[in-house]
Amino acid sequence: ILQERQVDVFHHMGGVLLSSKLTPIDASSAMWAMAKTSYALDRGIFDFLAESLASKGILENSTTRQVSQALWACGKMVAFENPMMNAMAVVQGRSVNTDCYDVDNEME
Repeated sequence: ILQERQVDVFHHMGGVLLSSKLTPIDASSAMWAMAKTSYALDRGIFDFLAESLASKGILENSTTRQVSQALWACGKMVAFENPMMNAMAVVQGRSVNTDCYDVDNEME
């Protein structure tokens, strides 16, 4: 039931995230939340957030923490998109730890 609520929340927030003028904290926090909860159903929203944060005006006003949270989220979402990446890394003897930067208590 929690997963259903999560889908409902992200579904309703999607329209807000796509229509709002986002600040760096808005974009990076939404990206972080989507990645942390493994919510990959609306990749278009995630991609929009990433493109928004990467735009010159927003990126120039972002803190190092906001950029690092967004980059962590991108890495986590790539792992969802391509599970073979993790399997290949293990075969090649590399350790892939997508939880190496956990920002549970780091949100501003």
